[in-house]
Amino acid sequence: GALSAVAATDAPITFIGTGEHFDEFERFDPHAFVGQLLGRGNIKGFMEKIKDRTDLFGEKGMEMQERMMKGQFTLRDLREQLQQIMKM
Repeated sequence: GALSAVAATDAPITFIGTGEHFDEFERFDPHAFVGQLLGRGNIKGFMEKIKDRTDLFGEKGMEMQERMMKGQFTLRDLREQLQQIMKM
């Protein structure tokens, strides 16, 4: 399909679709792509997604971090963090 067309035309791959929606495009990284094919995770891409999610590191995230340091981390806090992770 697409990879053979790229090989035949010598056109570079710039973006790759990761889902069915328009906003699910990522910049193509050959090392990450091959790693995913081999069953290894894309740590670099995951870290970029985390940096893009300001919810985790914003004011709310800082409040959760302070509660955790004081030993006041609740199951609700854990639930909120897990929900944020599932949105990624």
